[in-house]
Amino acid sequence: MEKRNQKNALKALLLLIISELFCFSLTRFSISSYDMENIYDLSLIIVQILYFIPTLVVYVLFLFYPKSDKTLAILSTIGLIIYSIILHFAITPIVSLFIKVLGILNFVEYSAKIYLLTLPLLGFKMLLFQKIIFRKTFYFWITLQTFILLFTTIVFNHIFSLKGVLYSWPFCEFAVFLIMQINFLTKKLEN
Repeated sequence: MEKRNQKNALKALLLLIISELFCFSLTRFSISSYDMENIYDLSLIIVQILYFIPTLVVYVLFLFYPKSDKTLAILSTIGLIIYSIILHFAITPIVSLFIKVLGILNFVEYSAKIYLLTLPLLGFKMLLFQKIIFRKTFYFWITLQTFILLFTTIVFNHIFSLKGVLYSWPFCEFAVFLIMQINFLTKKLEN
């Protein structure tokens, strides 16, 4: 395991958080044209919070916890799978503790099942980030993720309307993960 520089780790964490928040805002902005009754925006905020909390935990673990990256990837993936399964089956009772509006509850349940599809990939995505985190290409990957989400949100919104906006997030996450994996394997074969 590489020795991690705390200053670089904090910069990487800040950049990842800013990137996630920008992507969340882009999705919420795209969905606002469908939100005549203020149901979708609040629902998506709830889903994004449920996505952001484990994302932040995984980022912090990878950047500051002194275990091996492979161990962290496996443990975080198992934890995220369990988290996703719990949310898949129990999101309505959990959210109904705080919100009683039926339209919001229904859309939270619907959008969470789409939005959280690729959450278990996050552990292995962070493993790939760790391999490039202190290199120049780290900033490229964050920018690429943002542009892929922007492009897929616009295209999917135009073709599939509201469902397209919701599916653009997991599509982007999967595409970036796949591109990172191909890039990592290509560079590994070159060495």
